[in-house]
Amino acid sequence: MRRVLVPLDGAQLDESVAAAIPQVTGSRDVEVVLIRVLQPPSADSIDGSGDALLNRMVARIEEATTAIARTAVFLRAHVRQVTTVVRYGAPVAEILDAARQLDVDFIAMRPYGRHGRHDSSFNLVAEGVLRNAGIPVLMIPAAPRAVAAQREHGRKLTARRAAA
Repeated sequence: MRRVLVPLDGAQLDESVAAAIPQVTGSRDVEVVLIRVLQPPSADSIDGSGDALLNRMVARIEEATTAIARTAVFLRAHVRQVTTVVRYGAPVAEILDAARQLDVDFIAMRPYGRHGRHDSSFNLVAEGVLRNAGIPVLMIPAAPRAVAAQREHGRKLTARRAAA
């Protein structure tokens, strides 16, 4: 069985990525490892007690774990097995480390950020993975319908955070 690593940036996996994996491998007999890397808070963003910081980090891990589990449910309709991983650290380093540790055959990812536009933070991650992976990296653009849905989701998240 082939193993594929799919980094997620917080957006839901869209149909174009899910459909591309069996097409590339020629089979649904594939294990997909979904990975979400959370970056530690910057020194500038740390205010309050250590307990408050810990609580925020735990909340982010729980949120990421829930989101990646929902994505796994969607993906199971397309492939045989799905595994999920949430890590803290530098995204490129963590993605490459997971690829080596899990002995994946290739990495499949979107070349841009969560809102369907050329988000510079994810461009840097995609570029870093592409340049340093040492294994094939498949860059899959989102389907237009998925881009529109992700933009709307981003707007809703922004509005919720502003209201909080």
